Amino acid sequence: MLYRWSAKENITEKVFDVHKFSAYRFLLRNGKISFPSRDGFERLVISLEGDLEVYLPDNELEIVLNSKDLCYMPPHENRFEARGQNCFAVMFQGMSRSNAGALIKRFNEVEVELRGTAGCRRRVYTCIGEKDLCWMLAGFTEGFKGEWTSYPSHKHDDKLEAYVYYGPMGSVGLQLIEDKERIEAYVVRPRDIVFIGSGYHPNVPAPDCEMRYLWVLYPLNERNMLVDLKPENSAFL
Repeated sequence: MLYRWSAKENITEKVFDVHKFSAYRFLLRNGKISFPSRDGFERLVISLEGDLEVYLPDNELEIVLNSKDLCYMPPHENRFEARGQNCFAVMFQGMSRSNAGALIKRFNEVEVELRGTAGCRRRVYTCIGEKDLCWMLAGFTEGFKGEWTSYPSHKHDDKLEAYVYYGPMGSVGLQLIEDKERIEAYVVRPRDIVFIGSGYHPNVPAPDCEMRYLWVLYPLNERNMLVDLKPENSAFL
């Protein structure tokens, strides 16, 4: 499901809420927003454009998130306020099974992994992985001009996922979602969000663009990053 960017400034937009996994996005222009606590839910806040000031009143912590930095808030201390002068950011929340504490991940400190071969190369930054104690998993994928990123086609029907696209305004790409019953194709641009409930989901940018997106996984049962590859694509590892 594609959720096209259309929100106004300094207003929180609730994008989706599926199986206790939800997403919000907001564009702050010298503005402030706040989220009250929600029992049993953990939260991820990520700035994708500009600096975001985040205040966690439960532990009196104030931090500044630069672009692509990530703040994790555990269920017992998840209320926060956010301020920004010129910032686009997103917040994800999900029912948690974690006892982790608050966590800050700086994008410039995350190890990058180069995956794929010519035609489907991408840089993958896993910010919250299997070794972290959070329930959700998250990271970034940044491809090369005109090349597939989420390829070979894979799926993980035991985990919900959302992509949030970012990059230079004017960038454009194609996101596919395919299972036995349907094939969906969406033209995506920066600030759009696609929710993936099931199925294979490769994507590709226009020839002069790079596909860049934040990905957030929400496990329904076991917490892992295992995927199933589409059989006819297995030679493209």
